[in-house]
This record gives sequence, structure tokens and C-alpha cells, in this order.
Amino acid sequence: MSPPDPRFSLANERTMLAWLRTSLAFVAAGLGAATAAHLLQLTDLLGGSHGGVPSLSEH
Repeated sequence: MSPPDPRFSLANERTMLAWLRTSLAFVAAGLGAATAAHLLQLTDLLGGSHGGVPSLSEH
């Protein structure tokens, strides 16, 4: 039986790294959205303006 082709191992590693990169991008996007929502909520509580975007309480 011949040894496995190293290209398979390298392809598996590339796939794993791509999944890791994608998951980290989702985590970063989620943290960014949560931070933006928190900042908008703080701005509403302090009575400030956030660029003319209507808040949910005005509807």
C-alpha cells in the first residue's frame, strides 16, 4: 500500500483554515453589530442624536 498523497493533507488543512477564517469573520461581525447596537442604545438613553436616524421609540 502506498503512502497517502500529501496533497490531500494540504487540501484538508486549507479547508480547515478557510472554515476558521469564516467563523472568525462571523464572530467579528457579531461583535461589531452588538457594539453598534449598544452604542445606539446609550446614545438614546443620553438623549443625544445619532445622525438623524429615527430611534425605535419615535414610532
